[in-house]
Amino acid sequence: MKKAIDAVAGRVIFSFEGLADIRFDPTRAHTANQAYASLFGWMSRLGDAAAIPREQKLADGTTRTIAITEAMRREAIQKLVDHYYSGSADWNIRGNTVRSLNPLYLKLAEKRGCTYEEIEAEKIAEMEAELAAFD
Repeated sequence: MKKAIDAVAGRVIFSFEGLADIRFDPTRAHTANQAYASLFGWMSRLGDAAAIPREQKLADGTTRTIAITEAMRREAIQKLVDHYYSGSADWNIRGNTVRSLNPLYLKLAEKRGCTYEEIEAEKIAEMEAELAAFD
């Protein structure tokens, strides 16, 4: 089975090998079901943004397992919400959405038993303080 959206016709198409397609016209469903389906779709779309892989590929080709936090999940969903609220007609956020992780920060977070973000924030604060000392 294959699924597709025909955005021009406003239909959902289900194709089956050797069988007739099913073309679903959501405007023929009850308005309460249309409204619920819209919310269900948004919940799925936004919720999928929080499915962050634990295995992160590093620049040197190795992989590390990172701890996924609720804050990371929230940030991913908020980023997509902000994109849709921006007025953009694009379904996907353009550009590189894969975050490059510093392998030294990952190792330090692992040794300390904290999150990558905590190490990153600490190191940024240290560098900002060093830069401020030059002023």
